[in-house]
Amino acid sequence: MPRSQEQWSWEFSPRGLPPTGYGVATSGGRIVGIQAYIPLTMRFAGERVLTGKDEDTLVHPDYRGRGILDRLYELIIERAEQSGVAMLWGFTNTAVRPLLRNGFRSLGTFDSMTLTVGSGGGHGALAGGREVTVEEIKSPDARMDRFADLFASQSGGMGLDLSAEFLRWRVFENPFRAYKVFAAVEGGDIVGVGVFKAEPQRRTGYVSDLAALSDAGPGLRAIQCGLLAAGIDYFKSQGFSIVEARAAGDHRYNRELRSLLADVGFNRVTVANPPEFLVRPVAMDSPAVLDMANWRICELMREY
Repeated sequence: MPRSQEQWSWEFSPRGLPPTGYGVATSGGRIVGIQAYIPLTMRFAGERVLTGKDEDTLVHPDYRGRGILDRLYELIIERAEQSGVAMLWGFTNTAVRPLLRNGFRSLGTFDSMTLTVGSGGGHGALAGGREVTVEEIKSPDARMDRFADLFASQSGGMGLDLSAEFLRWRVFENPFRAYKVFAAVEGGDIVGVGVFKAEPQRRTGYVSDLAALSDAGPGLRAIQCGLLAAGIDYFKSQGFSIVEARAAGDHRYNRELRSLLADVGFNRVTVANPPEFLVRPVAMDSPAVLDMANWRICELMREY
């Protein structure tokens, strides 16, 4: 389906960040190739860094093999350098070789786990989370910013900046998909956030992100259980049959989260050609960003 103007503007228009890097190749007055990155603020060891999410890698079949994509990458990497982008990153299972050729490194695969709703399994493992106070968030506020700071410091490594500004753009104003956001609350403060995406056409729900503080009163696992229970209840109410999560990689938080997902009944999906996670350092040339164990990968890092 072609993107509407609203969708294109939402995805690529500046949001108080340096301009998007978007390269276009033309021939005979028509577009024959595109390559872009979306500026995104992330957290590295708790600190904010500007990154670029690799997107829109496409060359018309009649024009492939002519070096067009390499020339497009020259343009957007130059833009990234000028804008102070720390690194470019993205997921693909179709354009891996061109990315490797242009300085990207493949750090690992973007693996998924799925749960068949109503299948029984270990759903009882969520019972402990029913005592956690969970509320739906309709609009992010300053509490989300405080939570984002604490979570980034606790989780460490590289991950999304779950600020109110980011969630407002990425989730609440998203013209492509419908989301539900739940917060675990203690003493009026947010101690956990669950972001859940709905795809009615596929009767599938996604655990887009599940972030929780490790030192909050209820405990990390109880908070995660409470948020996950709220998300699964929402998907059940929509008649969905499948729930998918992508807490991939060896980041310590993701390892613990996958353990919970497995206890609840999620099973790892094995595919022949899984998407790969690739990173290209630009302004930040640190070995840490080329170690998958330092990346808190989640489904919310996908395009939309």
